[in-house]
Amino acid sequence: MSIHTSATRSARSARVTIVTLCVLPILLACSGDGRHQRAAIDSSHAGLLTGTWDITLQLERPMSLRTTAAELPHHVTGSVALLEDRQAERSFAAMKDPTHIGVYDIALDSLELPPWDAGVVPGLAARVVPGESGRDSIYIVVNPETPGHMLRLSGVLAADGAKGVWVAESPLGGGGTFTLRHHKVE
Repeated sequence: MSIHTSATRSARSARVTIVTLCVLPILLACSGDGRHQRAAIDSSHAGLLTGTWDITLQLERPMSLRTTAAELPHHVTGSVALLEDRQAERSFAAMKDPTHIGVYDIALDSLELPPWDAGVVPGLAARVVPGESGRDSIYIVVNPETPGHMLRLSGVLAADGAKGVWVAESPLGGGGTFTLRHHKVE
């Protein structure tokens, strides 16, 4: 075997490893069966996700050509309420076996998403994947049953909240960052 062939195989192996490490967490978050759902909640911060949250979506990449760079970053705030999903058979095309389900009150139209049908409940699905050192991964799909209105959030969940990135299901795929903080009752 030549040195060139060995180097080519090593480079190919490194690419496969990198792709696997990038894709595996996504596959784990969006697939699986409900049998492991309870274990995920018990072995992580997932139990902390239940409750009412204040959410901030920071728009950093526009979803339409109407938004100019001078208008960015733009942020939208709202509220999210999440409950543990005790029905292991519940799944959506955009997320299999969520650990939590909920509703939201966020003015998504200010992010230039299409107009919302007033008769539809604004729902979401969330999944927590246990991580090392208390750094659990969180995946949220806003409007999992409504193509064209979906937002996909992924980030890190900790005891004091969550933060990460989001992307919209839109032709330009706009997005940005998000934060979740426990809602304070006054």
